[in-house]
Amino acid sequence: MEIEIGIGIIGVGLLGDIHLMALETIIKEQYFKDEANISIVALADTDEPLLKRQGEKYHVDNLYTDYKDLIADPDVNTVYIVTPTAFHYEMYKAAIAAGKDIFCEKPLTDTLAKIDEMITLRDQSSSTAVKDQSNRIVQVGLVLRHEPLFWYIKQIVEHQSADWGKLINIIFRDDQAKPYTGSGTHPSKWRRDPKMAYHGTLFEHSIHDIDQIQWWFGSACNIYARVRSFAGLDPIEDSVSATIEMENGASLCLCSIWHNVIHDTRYIEIFFENAYIKLDYDNTIGKININEVGKPRRRVKARDTEKYYMEAHGLKDFPKHWLRGYGYENIAFIRSLLSRKPASPSLEDAKTAHGVVEACYRSSQEKRTIALKELIP
Repeated sequence: MEIEIGIGIIGVGLLGDIHLMALETIIKEQYFKDEANISIVALADTDEPLLKRQGEKYHVDNLYTDYKDLIADPDVNTVYIVTPTAFHYEMYKAAIAAGKDIFCEKPLTDTLAKIDEMITLRDQSSSTAVKDQSNRIVQVGLVLRHEPLFWYIKQIVEHQSADWGKLINIIFRDDQAKPYTGSGTHPSKWRRDPKMAYHGTLFEHSIHDIDQIQWWFGSACNIYARVRSFAGLDPIEDSVSATIEMENGASLCLCSIWHNVIHDTRYIEIFFENAYIKLDYDNTIGKININEVGKPRRRVKARDTEKYYMEAHGLKDFPKHWLRGYGYENIAFIRSLLSRKPASPSLEDAKTAHGVVEACYRSSQEKRTIALKELIP
């Protein structure tokens, strides 16, 4: 018997549209044709003209200007929260109280205490579920875990040669054109408003980077950072430099920048005693170079890592339509919905990344090294 997955998406702007494209691909390519009947049954947004256009584009009839009406829709059992950050917390609480499974974009909310409450509500909802007596499934949109180039680094790290020796240092630079100017690839301006976004490049963008580093190498422990707003939009920072000590003894140098150049790149160098890995990434295009003592240099291109990702996850062919990292994270979410096993990245993963972000802000304010255990005991 096929499982019904009725999806409602709250927020149909830039990122909402990306998820709609990814889900449309999954449905059209019939990735789960023998397991589930997946449909996008409802959309919600306060921008009524945009909502109408997206409804027509994706052939969705149930359109709501109030997200509570979408959550109350009996045909919706899975809610995507793809709105400005300030709305995530209340929308999540409403959806979890209604017994829905949830995909929530990052950052989750503005404080660790609220994330703790979100975790508690998920667990309480799971323990009182009546319809299927199963856990509520919640996945967070830390998409780089499902971007093949970054996923491939995880495979390298997990299967590294013993000859590589100890991990010594990681250099991670993330730079992006300011996503709040209303132009370029980000047509909205809400990320410049502290009431909507809370913070800037570290919180909105490099929370991905922090999640990646801890996913690859384990937990951070001590953080020293300098956070600045050259554009004068404090607390919307556009420059962060941080030195993060990992529990395994390695040191991470993180540089996160928003600027006016049309650019969206990540440049990563990973130094072992006897090996060196470099990742150049430019908005899904990139390559990995691997250098080992006594061996020829290896180069792995983005297309190759996508092939390896698909093979590892049982996806036979490249999709005819748009997919990439956002598609793969949606596939992972749907698989969790079908198996009723916890999704990844989880609320706990997001909390850990958020803790490091908070430590960076506190370190910059207090001009001292912050131990992560001060925030997350």
